Amino acid sequence: MKFYQLAQIFSKLEKTSSRLEMTDILHKMIKLCTPLEVEKVLYLVTGRVVPKYVSLEFNMAEKMVMKSLSLCFSLEESDVKKLYKEKGDLGIVAEYLSLKESSGKKDMLVNEVFERLKIIAQYRGKESQSKKIEDLSNLLKTLKSISCKYVVRIILGTLRLGIGEKTIIDSLSWVVKGDKSLRKKIERAYYLCSDLGYVGRKLVEDGVKGLDTIVLIPGRPISPELSQREKSAEAIISRLKRAIIQPKLDGLRCQLHKWVEKGKPMVALFSRNLEVLTHMFPEVVKGAEMLEGDSFILDGELVGYREETGEFIPFQQTIQRRRKYDIEKKAGEIPVSLFCFDLMYLNGEDLTLLPYRERLNKLERLIPQNFELSLKVVESNEVSETKEVQKLFDTYVSAGLEGLMAKSPTSQYQPGVRNYDWIKLRRSYEVRLADTIDGVILGYYKGRGKLTKFGIGAFLVGIYNEEKDEFQTIAKVGTGVKEDEWEEIKTNLDKIKVDHLLPRVNIAKELMPDVLVYPQIVVVIRADEITRSPLHTAGKEGDESGFALRFPRLEKFNRPDKTVDEITTVKEIIEMYQH
Repeated sequence: MKFYQLAQIFSKLEKTSSRLEMTDILHKMIKLCTPLEVEKVLYLVTGRVVPKYVSLEFNMAEKMVMKSLSLCFSLEESDVKKLYKEKGDLGIVAEYLSLKESSGKKDMLVNEVFERLKIIAQYRGKESQSKKIEDLSNLLKTLKSISCKYVVRIILGTLRLGIGEKTIIDSLSWVVKGDKSLRKKIERAYYLCSDLGYVGRKLVEDGVKGLDTIVLIPGRPISPELSQREKSAEAIISRLKRAIIQPKLDGLRCQLHKWVEKGKPMVALFSRNLEVLTHMFPEVVKGAEMLEGDSFILDGELVGYREETGEFIPFQQTIQRRRKYDIEKKAGEIPVSLFCFDLMYLNGEDLTLLPYRERLNKLERLIPQNFELSLKVVESNEVSETKEVQKLFDTYVSAGLEGLMAKSPTSQYQPGVRNYDWIKLRRSYEVRLADTIDGVILGYYKGRGKLTKFGIGAFLVGIYNEEKDEFQTIAKVGTGVKEDEWEEIKTNLDKIKVDHLLPRVNIAKELMPDVLVYPQIVVVIRADEITRSPLHTAGKEGDESGFALRFPRLEKFNRPDKTVDEITTVKEIIEMYQH
């Protein structure tokens, strides 16, 4: 496949607002590809050249790309800057400048462009900036105008086609089965390896049987299992009958992987959204290296913890350990421990299909109680009565913890799945809607009155509808923000603004923001209660009203430890409303 053919498909995807049409376009695109092209095209569709858990970015700012355009088209940088100011998109600038050149370009193959882009991303060191600028310039010289547009957008991270993982998964199912019947099987394979490009290649190469060859491999993160909420100890026992109760710790969800490579132990840490954390927590890495297991995958919570006093450090301080620089200094100031609560893989064996009670027993044998380094097994109590759950809840809350987790002793580990095998009960659930909602910003409204000077006065927040794979509105938020914070919020939102409503975003015309943004920034919202709303689209079916938050206010802007697919769901809102 020529790259300009892929660019034309990107253009079609950009123009559609229908998820069904998007699925159709993608599945027809995949059918045109060889197995090797499928893998690369599925990376490029998401604006990357590697799976999302691999830390490889282009690291080219707008100024560097403008230098490339200046070099490529023999223009002064000031002329390129003027065009950018006029058109507002460097991809469109690249397309415009290329159109003015000779139209005889043959363009390159997708595989060739992919490899050139990967080389640009891999440049490191003293001369890396000049090499990136020169290589991008040379690449653009070989491409048709529409290809230039999308290459520049990929480099800048502004491709934003609005394609969700479920849309890609459905497209792959259509390629093989002609319908969505393979969705669950493809999802399972993807959640085991976190690499849709690889899953797509195996499926196209080997058919359905290829999915069965995708297994857990240490060093390759899996999607974490997720929990549902409940409002009381009684509700937990009503659902689970018997439960393993653990304290709910306020830290960073983390997977710990260990394996042996060329006779040397290797360790990797991944966040819940698959970011590599390994270099940030050297004390946890050291602990993993000293454990007897040759290979394992653990799930746990990274928490600030002082071993000598048994004191938990507040999350606001723990999060300071998530950094690129001064790691050793911060490690001395804010020690952390990984409190492990699950074991999914051990010495070559996939444990995800075993009952939780059995996995927990193996975990406790792997990490002994007297293991004093920064690895611990979280406290667990198996109970069957409401009063026992309530007593543990009160104990944890009085110790300053968030609440508790309740888990079915017989449940399997289900990567990427949110259900009632795992239930969280937080202290705030016992007071109306004192608990917070995690949402995503979908756009903002220009300020009025004293906020006019900031150009923003409120923003629209959405939650995730899992069944429809779309973001639906639940609150217009304009309180909880200090005056000096509005400018920073607008700056961040302007970086991800889009000029049309994306296919996975459902907003009523009466609530349409002045500026739409790509659903990327996760925010924490506090509200008094959940009400019904004829305007908001969260949970809205036909003529029925949707759901809204009463008196919403911002508690935290931009929560980095959650992806947009992990925010509060419509199903959770409905259950909270009914309770």
